[in-house]
Amino acid sequence: MASIVDTFYGPLLDQIRALPGIQSAGLTTVRPLQGGWDFNMAVELAHHPKPPQSAHADAQARASTGDYFRTMGIRLLRGRFFASTDTPSGPPMAIVNGAFVRRFLPNEDPIGQQLRLNDTGERQWSTIIGVVDDSPQKTLGQPPLPEIHYNLAQLLPQDELYSILGNFYMNVAIRSPLPEGTVARDLRRAVHQLQPDASLNGVQNMQQVLEDSLGNQVLAARLLGLFALCGLVIAVAGIYGLLAYSVGQRTRELGIRLALGAQREAILWLVLRHALVLLGIGVSLGAVLLAGSGKIVASWLGYRFSAYDVLASLGVTLLLALCGLAASYLPASRAAHIEPVVALRTE
Repeated sequence: MASIVDTFYGPLLDQIRALPGIQSAGLTTVRPLQGGWDFNMAVELAHHPKPPQSAHADAQARASTGDYFRTMGIRLLRGRFFASTDTPSGPPMAIVNGAFVRRFLPNEDPIGQQLRLNDTGERQWSTIIGVVDDSPQKTLGQPPLPEIHYNLAQLLPQDELYSILGNFYMNVAIRSPLPEGTVARDLRRAVHQLQPDASLNGVQNMQQVLEDSLGNQVLAARLLGLFALCGLVIAVAGIYGLLAYSVGQRTRELGIRLALGAQREAILWLVLRHALVLLGIGVSLGAVLLAGSGKIVASWLGYRFSAYDVLASLGVTLLLALCGLAASYLPASRAAHIEPVVALRTE
């Protein structure tokens, strides 16, 4: 019985790589951020005690080609990727992620360890030849799960995982600078030339996939931004109103100062100094609140957001200071241009 890798997947990759503008292409059963698919399998390592069922010693199982990792930009941490020399007649190979090593082989060298592939036979075990960096699996906020990538090119119809990993569902990963529509058209043409009744479930670029997966976080960030804008407007109005009221209450005093020879610049600075004290107190309290709430906000927004972004914090501080000074300058300028005679007549 011929393998689907030989009859379809292999020729398909050859056709895709021959297309103009295609930098690399690979195959995998489940791509990153494909939350609707979940292939779990119990992990059993050669020369290690078999874990009890209650231990939940499971890993995400994949069937992938070597170029898949390069196409998706997944870093190799140790060992090597699958190569063309890893043939179906040779010993089966596997690649695991960092979470797998931390979970099952924390104090051992994973390279050369063997994973169960079949219950019996010569192909009972698959050898780990590489460790790749963790990549998001279901959502960006979820911690990475242990992951096993079996070599798709080495899966045979008699292997127990073949019907699930090799002959059920497959993702084509393509790296190209071409527009998404052009790549999708060429991909559909290549698939239908090989197998006219084959079905493509959809073509998406990973940037769109990433944005879709961040839907809740983006909504939360936009709501926070809206609340922050409302807070800024209220703060500016409050500073303006407070200083305008203060200037109104001190109109007679400021008129006397001007009548006695005070410079208008001195009056301007007198009012602005009061505003600067208020701004300093507000910025200091804001910095304390930022330090206390940064981790809470980062955990709410999701995966790999920095709790303390120095540039963003400095930018927000500068924006608040400028808005506060702008709101303070109008009452201060009005105070500096008070006519002494009019001020002295004010009750």
